[in-house]
Amino acid sequence: KARKLVESDKVCAFLGPFHGGAVAALANYATKVQVPQIVTWYSIPGDQMLNMQWTWVPIGSLEMIGVPSGAYAYDKMGFRTATTLALDYVAGRLFMGGCTNTFEKKGGKIIQQQWMPMDTKDTAPYLTSLKQADVFMPWYAGITHNVGIRQIREYGIKMPIILPQADTWPTPSRSGK
Repeated sequence: KARKLVESDKVCAFLGPFHGGAVAALANYATKVQVPQIVTWYSIPGDQMLNMQWTWVPIGSLEMIGVPSGAYAYDKMGFRTATTLALDYVAGRLFMGGCTNTFEKKGGKIIQQQWMPMDTKDTAPYLTSLKQADVFMPWYAGITHNVGIRQIREYGIKMPIILPQADTWPTPSRSGK
């Protein structure tokens, strides 16, 4: 499809909210034909972005999205311990990694990390296994997002909650509400 766009349709750029896998797949071709690929959403790992000469991701990598949440938890909220729960695939590990690595670099301690399979439709076994910490940091996607958020409320998790991809949860408070 990219070849048709360049060779037949004569496009001068690829622009759009590409999924990280599509960005990586198109990057080599974009470099070969010297057609800019401008990604309007966060994307692939930062180290891979360094090798993409004709690909620009101004919003940043998946890891970068989690960095502010880790800093916020430590610096602004004063949390020193965290327990995490995320989907076990590349995006889950990268979002969570940006958050937890930042939290730990500032001096925080990760008490527990749990990883769920992609098709998890019931987060209860993970929520009932949470170790107590100053803050709970969950990361959900797809079907697990709605189920996970609902079950956090149903199970009455008392720890304050900060999502590594913080645009999907209200501003955290010390009371966890």
